Amino acid sequence: LSNPVSLASFYFGIDPMGCGRTLREFWATVEAQEHHRLLATKVSTWLLPNSPIRLSWDIFIFTAICYTSLVTPVRMFIMSGDSTPSSLNHVAVAFDFVFALDTILHFYRPYVDTNTGETVADLRAMREKYLRSATFYINAIACIPLLKAPLSSVLRRQVLENVTIYFNVLRMVRILHLPSQFQELKRFCMQKGPVNESVFRMWVIL
Repeated sequence: LSNPVSLASFYFGIDPMGCGRTLREFWATVEAQEHHRLLATKVSTWLLPNSPIRLSWDIFIFTAICYTSLVTPVRMFIMSGDSTPSSLNHVAVAFDFVFALDTILHFYRPYVDTNTGETVADLRAMREKYLRSATFYINAIACIPLLKAPLSSVLRRQVLENVTIYFNVLRMVRILHLPSQFQELKRFCMQKGPVNESVFRMWVIL
């Protein structure tokens, strides 16, 4: 990977000049698979149910969802086109990447088995559970707005404004994550002591 041609060939999966391994060939090697396993294990350790890193990340995602639920309707029905401040556009794009990262991290997120009460950290089990869950489809839909960047260079201005409206609607899908976020919060609070169900429900409603 010592020159631009080999670098491009590596990342785009082509090797027309025989300059080295492509990305597909690299990931097929035992070395790459071992690196991925070690990295996945480390990330899973950070995301254990009782991990402060996981709690901090969940709080951050909760804040991002609340921001999206409040600001996106304003952008859709009050602001449009040039009337939207550029700072809001930048924040929206930043949160798009945050949710894309969260989508990836869920593949390495251990969970508590409801039958045994034990923490499951097996990579295959975590991946299969995530792919079968509604969370995966919500995350996948919420990541679609990332396509705005490549589309902005090929679509006409009027068409792009219409597409932006649709992307804002897709961003609102992230609100569906709130119930699971509250359940995570409840589970964490229960580790500290008994949770008053009535008070907790009232807090959720507020």
